[in-house]
Amino acid sequence: MKKILLSCFVAIGICASAQTTVVFEDSFESYTDFAISDIGSWTLKDIDLKTTYGITSGGSAVVFPNSGVAKSYQVFNASATVPASGVGFSARTGDKNLVCFNATSSPWNDDWLISPKISMVATGTSAVSFWAKSANSSYGLEKFQVFVSTTGTDIANFTAISPVIVTPADVTYHEYTYDLSTYKGQQIYIAIRCTSDDQFALNIDDFKVTNTAPATTAPNCATLTSPTNSNTAVPPGSTTLSWTAPTTGGTVSSYDVYFGTSPNPTTLLATVAGTSTTAPTAVSTTYYWRVVPKNDIGSATGCNEFSFTTAAASYCTTAPNLVYGNLTPSTCNGTTAVTRTTAYAGEYSTVNVVAGRTYKFDILLKNGYYITIATDNTTPVGLASGTNSVTYTATTTGVLRFYSHTNSTCSGATDSSTSHTRSVICMGTLAVSDINKSDISVYPNPFVDTLKISDIKGVKSVSINDVSGREVKILAPSAELNLSNLKAGLYIVNLKMEDGSVKTFKAIKK
Repeated sequence: MKKILLSCFVAIGICASAQTTVVFEDSFESYTDFAISDIGSWTLKDIDLKTTYGITSGGSAVVFPNSGVAKSYQVFNASATVPASGVGFSARTGDKNLVCFNATSSPWNDDWLISPKISMVATGTSAVSFWAKSANSSYGLEKFQVFVSTTGTDIANFTAISPVIVTPADVTYHEYTYDLSTYKGQQIYIAIRCTSDDQFALNIDDFKVTNTAPATTAPNCATLTSPTNSNTAVPPGSTTLSWTAPTTGGTVSSYDVYFGTSPNPTTLLATVAGTSTTAPTAVSTTYYWRVVPKNDIGSATGCNEFSFTTAAASYCTTAPNLVYGNLTPSTCNGTTAVTRTTAYAGEYSTVNVVAGRTYKFDILLKNGYYITIATDNTTPVGLASGTNSVTYTATTTGVLRFYSHTNSTCSGATDSSTSHTRSVICMGTLAVSDINKSDISVYPNPFVDTLKISDIKGVKSVSINDVSGREVKILAPSAELNLSNLKAGLYIVNLKMEDGSVKTFKAIKK
């Protein structure tokens, strides 16, 4: 095994970071250009058996061996085609990578790249990683899934260890990593199954399996990065909290993220393996957060906290591109989406809603686009807003407008550069009458400043709506909710549960 990382405090003879070794790696540089079989000890399986797309440049075909034939994966050297292929097919490192070209007709891709047999280390933490990208953003997003077999290379032997992954449309390599600790001490095969459906080509490069020895010390603190400390203009809705891993101390196994509206928050928002998570945030609210790395030895101590304040609600109800279709879900099951493709920024779609139901509004294929949900009349009234995704509970039955803009300054354009997809899902009925079916209660009711929840087990987040349906506050789950900044009146309290359900209550603030 090849050693790639070892960091020790030599003076005291203790390793601060656990040793990581490479168990297996392949960047595909040693294989014959454009081969579609006999790629070392890899196994290739073309289940769909369909002819595949070729490449054109300036209206003429790009020439390379095995272009257009039925195949699974192909060793690709972008500099050896005639003429040379563009950046969409370039390797991440070296000259070569593997490419899964899309089938030209249905049934679409079912192509398997299966690793040689790999002997896993019996201790520590193991993982497989590789880099993947789409070849061209104009033809949609590539899809793949990762599998493991402990018995052989027959398709029936494999078990999925990932969901179906959709690659971003930026034609840039992204690293994908999956835990293999379940397979300690075993011999395994790892497969990447390409399931793209009429896109173009999936690129794979720099495949690696590593093992990290067990930690001997607790980790040190992470470095908080975003939102920056004391930032007073963070967009509300869903805020991404980011940090960088500690460079000293023991190897991190996971991070506990604490989040709340008071300094030194003690409410656990999430425990994650990566270096980011999202938190529900309301408008004009100050939040505090801290991250505590941990491993089997213990948790980091003395980690600092950041704070940030969300901006006031802003609504974009300008529509230079007018109205584009109706997006009314035909079912309300929390999964079935109705979509409008080739939507432009600076326009809206109408949505028929039913009082008491919660709807999820999404912008697909354009990250960072701004959503406004508003009434459908001559002078629209904003009800909810946010970036990429907004959830709204209808308080009356009728028609709403689903606006999309390139950003919160309400920019729009009539050209195809702003083209995206609007999506609406009816998440379920959240009628206030459901309160009688719940084993959770909120009290006292009426309340003055603090509203209590009888049991927060299984509660993922808490949102507060006023009687107009406007979301006025989003909180992390807590047995006591500080609502002192709300005006007197009637409010709807929504407890979003970890199983996807929502429990809804009426509460009156004195």
